[in-house]
Amino acid sequence: MGGRGVIHVCYSNRLEELAAALADDLALARRGGGGPGACDPLAPLTVVVPNQMVAAYTRREVARRLGIAANLRFPHLDRFLADLCHAGRPWRVLDRRLLQVLILALFEDGELHPELGQVRDYIGARDGAGELRRVQLAGELADVLLDYAMSRPEMMTAWAGLEGERR
Repeated sequence: MGGRGVIHVCYSNRLEELAAALADDLALARRGGGGPGACDPLAPLTVVVPNQMVAAYTRREVARRLGIAANLRFPHLDRFLADLCHAGRPWRVLDRRLLQVLILALFEDGELHPELGQVRDYIGARDGAGELRRVQLAGELADVLLDYAMSRPEMMTAWAGLEGERR
């Protein structure tokens, strides 16, 4: 487990082994009684996961093995890293939610972005169905843009018209 601020990495291609290792580490650390591997049982423990299904399974397995799974946080990696970067700093990390909000704002601004007229036509009225399409489209676009930013940065640079520049 380690002390405060220490990242303990455990990896496997079998989720049940990871959950078992977490439960064993938790039991050992919470029994530590102030020793080098001990941790405060009231302090939240952060376990970074790829999705909510893994979080739910891990929480259930820890509870099954230890009898309780309290004070565990399961953020996704992007949220965990964003929280680390925000700690007392004036900047924000562009994550999926923030990018989705920015894309939603682009959909609204017809005067500044007339080229999005067909997108606004697809979205339709600001009724229930139109709002749903608007939010879903913004979410899908945010996912695609973030995927491209990670896997194809040269494409993102070209789209932004920055082929000869580096930002």
